[in-house]
Amino acid sequence: MKKILLTCFLVLCVSICFSLQTDAQALSSLKGKNLLNLSNIRGYDDGLSFGYTHMPIQIKKTVTYTIVFDADYLGGQLFEYISNYSLVIKGHGTVEAQILDYESDENRGLAYLEFIMNTSEWIHFEDFPLPWESHNVMLYEGRFVNFSGFEPFIHPDETMSYHGYLPIDYDHMMTLEQIKQLIIAKSPDGQIMAYDTIKDEFSSGNKLPGTYQMEFKTSIHNITKRLYLEVRIFDLANPIITLLEPIEIPLASKWSLDEIKTKIHVTDNVDDLTVEDLEILSDTYSDATTVGTYTIKVQATDSSGNQSTLSIPISLVDKTRPVIYGPQAIYLYTTDAPLSNAQILSRFHATDDVDGAVTTYILTNSYQQTTQSGKYEIHLGAHDKQGNTANKIVYIHVIENRGPEFEMDESILEASIKDNMSEEDIIDWFKARLLSFGHQASHVRVIFNEYQNHKTESGSYYVYLSYQLGEEEYTSRIRIDVEDVEKQSLILPVSLGIGTITLGFIAFYLTKRKKI
Repeated sequence: MKKILLTCFLVLCVSICFSLQTDAQALSSLKGKNLLNLSNIRGYDDGLSFGYTHMPIQIKKTVTYTIVFDADYLGGQLFEYISNYSLVIKGHGTVEAQILDYESDENRGLAYLEFIMNTSEWIHFEDFPLPWESHNVMLYEGRFVNFSGFEPFIHPDETMSYHGYLPIDYDHMMTLEQIKQLIIAKSPDGQIMAYDTIKDEFSSGNKLPGTYQMEFKTSIHNITKRLYLEVRIFDLANPIITLLEPIEIPLASKWSLDEIKTKIHVTDNVDDLTVEDLEILSDTYSDATTVGTYTIKVQATDSSGNQSTLSIPISLVDKTRPVIYGPQAIYLYTTDAPLSNAQILSRFHATDDVDGAVTTYILTNSYQQTTQSGKYEIHLGAHDKQGNTANKIVYIHVIENRGPEFEMDESILEASIKDNMSEEDIIDWFKARLLSFGHQASHVRVIFNEYQNHKTESGSYYVYLSYQLGEEEYTSRIRIDVEDVEKQSLILPVSLGIGTITLGFIAFYLTKRKKI
């Protein structure tokens, strides 16, 4: 619709501009202009070949003027004897008057006279020859030597030059022939006339928006008129701004405005616009610190001042999941205390690029605080405020670190055992007891004796021993429980390691009296 209205506007402009207007300055500046209007000459009542001016003629004071006649105007006889005649020139409303004799240029068939009026700006002619066969007479400003040919009298209101203005849309360019079809020259009787192109900046120009001058000329009856046409090419199309693709930007790594501009495309029908030519009119994006949709409004302006704007939505998003930091595996021994869920989680932490530290939690747990050796899988999870979820699999290795043990039936010693046992008694008893099970121990010695200083105190105390079975050296311990009763039990469990063979526990109960 815009283009249709534009075309109508241009056609209207052309029709208006070519209702051609007079250039009065051009008329007044014509050199050799004929000031003599023959319709102002009235013949005398006697019917002779002379007359007078009915209305005065305006001239300039102290300026030389010339009147020229050709032989056909004067007629053969008058031209032959023209030197015998005079012309009377009077100042209108003044006393100034001159009677001037004619001079002739026989080679050119011309008769003339020159005059200057000193006090009057308006004059009358008397005894002025009337036309015979032609109308070639001319009154002009200047001397006879400046005469270059007859020109007809042109009324002061006559249009001598025309000016036109033609607007053209850059996107609907016209050719020279199309422009000339808009111009018609006609004779006074309405006949179509040819005209010449004198100046043409339009055809030789680059046809970019701007002004181009053209000039046309045509002549008839020795009268030449000109048309000055100003062709103005307009760029009426706005630049086009397009978004190449929707813009989503991670909140944690926001783009600069220059980086955002690379996602915008701008074109123009005339100018080579780029994103560097875009102007930021408004911006809610740059100061944004939270997830959401923001906008920047850009504007493109071409060299003709045409403008386009586009509001560009920018989505700040958080699509990055948190990261869980911590070990891939946890190692425990069967003899260690089991780890609680809280203790396990304390070894891990999770961070998010937007929310910072986030909570880590257990999704599944096959460990279940067991002390049985094995490899157990725990699934950890963490999520940010946008629901991005991270997972981590952790393995808990429960390692068996207990050596083989001997296990012996309980045996209750006779009450004849001394109330207090020395280290030698313990060693002898230990060796004898092993021998009863078929094990010959040697190099038996006490490493640490906890019982020695607590013989009279209730509680459990250990005696640690080292010994050899064959070429292998082992360690073991005996636990002595001292009870606050009349008959007390002395319990001596022995742990013996032989290679990878497990023999169980040796539990001895020695009954003794507490020493008061």
